[in-house]
Amino acid sequence: VLARLDDALLRHEAAAGDTVPLLHIDAQGLRRLDFAAAGALLQWLLAARARGVRTEWHGVAPLVGLLLHTVGIDQVAEVRLRQ
Repeated sequence: VLARLDDALLRHEAAAGDTVPLLHIDAQGLRRLDFAAAGALLQWLLAARARGVRTEWHGVAPLVGLLLHTVGIDQVAEVRLRQ
């Protein structure tokens, strides 16, 4: 999954040009996430942020959002819960 995010990040950076890119990620289909995967995701987000890319996660399930908050992902990415 992280490889697909890397591909999307590269395409998004190329399309953004000189502007600060904002990568929107639809998380409607994300129903579960274990702690190890959340840690790997945090590392990916930190690397994306170091490259100057901001990310927004939309449609995050409430329990997944709680885990994202617990590992600190909401400190490096915008996390929007499902309505």
